[in-house]
Amino acid sequence: MITVVADLDSAIRAWEELGFTVKPGSLHENGLLNAHIKFNNNTSVELMSVMREPTDDLAKEYAELLTHGEGGVYLALTGIKTSELAGRLEELAIQYNRLPGKNWDYITFPQRSDLAHVFFIDYHIQVNASKEMLTHKNSTKGIEAVWIDGDDKVRHLLEGLGLMPVRLRSEPKLGAGQGYRTGTGNIVVVPGNNPHQRPWIKAISFGKEDSSESLMIRY
Repeated sequence: MITVVADLDSAIRAWEELGFTVKPGSLHENGLLNAHIKFNNNTSVELMSVMREPTDDLAKEYAELLTHGEGGVYLALTGIKTSELAGRLEELAIQYNRLPGKNWDYITFPQRSDLAHVFFIDYHIQVNASKEMLTHKNSTKGIEAVWIDGDDKVRHLLEGLGLMPVRLRSEPKLGAGQGYRTGTGNIVVVPGNNPHQRPWIKAISFGKEDSSESLMIRY
């Protein structure tokens, strides 16, 4: 999951105060600077900021997203080859963009679509985190659920990829949403409250070893 922040240092301090171990990233040539919170179950949170004048489309996109405020902007999913995924998306009549790379391939969706806040990544390399980076003072073992804006198109995508609906989830501030179980956690699709704005991530919750929820962050 990727969240965009205006001040990365302040964001890192806030996550550390919540008991998370944060791994600093590096300043990229396009002006982006990031940091990571990684977990034992292969889930992660990436904090993304724009530190310099953006010089490519990706950095400009994050700069544009920041004009709407900080918050969760992407749910990144993995575990499926982009070649296989492309075939499924064509069967589902879902428009997508396939972006090949040296270390990984991406499949994204148009920024003005109902799927703009979701993308898939197919790693060609193995990225390992140290035990220290995977250990958190708050005993969090991984992401338990990500709550996202969504409608029938989002559910069509998830169910078309073989994620069967599970129990409805309800949260006082977010309302009721349809849950979908993945190999590492749950995706909860809740109605978006602004049909004229790009969909966002609404909240993220974390779990302990016994899968009980330990903390929720709302955006």
